[in-house]
Amino acid sequence: MKDPTGMSFLISILLVFVVMYFLMLRPQAKRQKEREAMLKKVTKGDRVVTSGGFYGNVVGLKGDDVLVIKFGDNRPIDVSRAAIAAVIGHGAVEGESA
Repeated sequence: MKDPTGMSFLISILLVFVVMYFLMLRPQAKRQKEREAMLKKVTKGDRVVTSGGFYGNVVGLKGDDVLVIKFGDNRPIDVSRAAIAAVIGHGAVEGESA
């Protein structure tokens, strides 16, 4: 006669992995896709926050990975697209202060 505890143990381990997938891994993948979509949509004129906490306006693009952002003193600084934490709107016109 076979031991039923071995099969129930295997089923419980599989159940734990399924629950972990739906509670942790799947939402993380969804957030990653949303972030990538947000970063692809950043265009000239957007008001952004960098991962360092700086607020600025996008005034230009250099290729696919570099944004030119003007911060408080209106100096343009090249910033990696990956350093953008959030887009907070289609912000100020180029002549306005931030």
